[in-house]
Amino acid sequence: MDLARLHAELGIRAEANYVTVGLVNVGWMTGSGRLARFVDESGEMIDHYQISTHWTEEALVSGGHSSSERWQFNRAREVTNDIIARGIERYHTPVTLNSHPVSFATYSQPLIEDNWKTAREHGAPIVAADHWTAWTDQRNGVTLERTRTGWTVSSPMAIDRLTILFPDDTDPAGEGVSVSTQTIWGRTYDAVEVTNLTAGERRVITSGVLAAASTR
Repeated sequence: MDLARLHAELGIRAEANYVTVGLVNVGWMTGSGRLARFVDESGEMIDHYQISTHWTEEALVSGGHSSSERWQFNRAREVTNDIIARGIERYHTPVTLNSHPVSFATYSQPLIEDNWKTAREHGAPIVAADHWTAWTDQRNGVTLERTRTGWTVSSPMAIDRLTILFPDDTDPAGEGVSVSTQTIWGRTYDAVEVTNLTAGERRVITSGVLAAASTR
């Protein structure tokens, strides 16, 4: 934990040099693509995030690296591009890959360029680690409080856009929010998009269902 503590002291919010090498050389190391905060041996939370890297080229297709699986490029493309597609279409989470310039120049270009091509075909942007970390800080700071007729949402930081999923038929409404219907993994939700939430503001979201229940 020494390096994580040092990074936190220096104001470095996140690090992406964490990747599985060994029994599992590709995939979801922490169970998702989301940032994971470091926790030391005593359970103390450290203000520094781990950005899990889903694969690194030398562990998959290198012919000389000691930890390489020495996969054929067709297999590497199939496995890694499937992770990209699932991250976009099913899990809605970023995917992080590692490519060294020297490796790209000597052997891994076919794999990495095919990964970029797959991401582009799915319309996935490349997001800077700083932006991904800032989004995580904003999301972690959001508070949703229940009221008699709905909810209030607030954040210590300003947020340009925030989407909150409520059970279907909640009938949410409010000023500065828009509502749509989204079906995710077979379940239908009322998706409330809150825009331009200022720091410390308490935005009110009402529920027609709760309001009707409170009058009975």
